[in-house]
Amino acid sequence: MIDFNRPAIVGNELKYIQDAVAQGMLCGDGKYTKLCSEWMKKRFDVNQVFLTTSCTHALEMAAFLCDIQPGDEVIMPSYTFVSTADAFVLRGAKIVFVDIRPDTMNIDENLIEQAITDKTRAIVPVHYAGVGCEMNKIMELAKKYNLKVVEDAGPNPCPPIVVGVGIGGTFDKAALLAKKALMRNTNVRNADPFYAQLEEEMLEKINALGIGPQGVGGKTTALAVNIEKMPTHIAGLPIAVNINCHVTRHKSVEL
Repeated sequence: MIDFNRPAIVGNELKYIQDAVAQGMLCGDGKYTKLCSEWMKKRFDVNQVFLTTSCTHALEMAAFLCDIQPGDEVIMPSYTFVSTADAFVLRGAKIVFVDIRPDTMNIDENLIEQAITDKTRAIVPVHYAGVGCEMNKIMELAKKYNLKVVEDAGPNPCPPIVVGVGIGGTFDKAALLAKKALMRNTNVRNADPFYAQLEEEMLEKINALGIGPQGVGGKTTALAVNIEKMPTHIAGLPIAVNINCHVTRHKSVEL
């Protein structure tokens, strides 16, 4: 069996966890957040480091710091995780997708320049599966056109995840159903008993993988599997899957 993730254990983990619990600071801007930030500032020789709860939040912060405004264009690869685009769409940006290289699955650096317009404000290269993009060429283009560069280190969501599955219709409809399913509350099952049972079975199998929160092992790899369906032709059965990290969780209030 090949491990999905093999965390580095140095021996002080339990001591530090006990210390954090004893201080009553399990999240937020506590002792270990400050220690980590200070270490990273020195290690990477930067003025400031901000720790976030997810890669999605980091991208949203980057879009804010880039001062992305409605109507601005942001270039990114056509093959990436949905949060790469969502972070900039939230600021009102228009996403310009550039095709990827078949050998690395990264953005094709030779196609970026033709996608640049007078409205382009940033390039977002995604280093897919641990393979780095051709950053020398990308940084040259950014300097030439005075563009910001936001590097996304991989398109994989951080567990625990929520899985949305769309079944039926045409494929474009299945993709929309998957997104709709993704946004359903995690404690609400499909109204059809058959699909409700399928959701439970898929969730059980995903959590049995043992990937766990942040990929360090555990019983909770996914919080929910939600399925949406619609009729389709008997000759075809399109299925789309949309995966997002735990930031998908939300609450609603009736006033």
